[in-house]
Amino acid sequence: MHAFSGPDGEGPGTLTLDNAGNLYGTTLFGGNSDCNYGCGTVFELSPSAGGKWSEKVLHSFYHLRWPNGVILDQAGNLYGTTQYGGWSKNTYCAYLGCGIAYELSRNANGTWSKTTLHSFGNGSDGVQPSGNLVLDPKGNLYGATAYGGINNENYCLAGGCGTVFVVSPN
Repeated sequence: MHAFSGPDGEGPGTLTLDNAGNLYGTTLFGGNSDCNYGCGTVFELSPSAGGKWSEKVLHSFYHLRWPNGVILDQAGNLYGTTQYGGWSKNTYCAYLGCGIAYELSRNANGTWSKTTLHSFGNGSDGVQPSGNLVLDPKGNLYGATAYGGINNENYCLAGGCGTVFVVSPN
């Protein structure tokens, strides 16, 4: 369907399908050259005539590394997390950021805009979100972090062994 070349992404992950047959996903690397191997992308694969597929990069991350998969709401917005990036008070990942939850919305001209919904690593909310989000009918986003939270033991990184979180709409 598509072979990634680096600038359009490298290391694709989980895919999400919309009602029109388009596939959406993320790559761990590629895109913006700000990171050593690129910070990752969000892409769309669309079916074309003759069984071919066309690929379009919707967003290249900048200072946000290792995006997890995306999910789609009924309005066509994409939601996801990155394992690094954002603003954080946590010393474990303060330089790179502890991850974000974000929304990509399609603009009238066909481009996409990213909105940061939450920066992790500020208190007991966890650090380094992992896996895909889950969206409920009320617009709440649920997910998990690999580290952080509240921890009385010394064997987990970033001051905790992970969290399950919810990001609620305003």
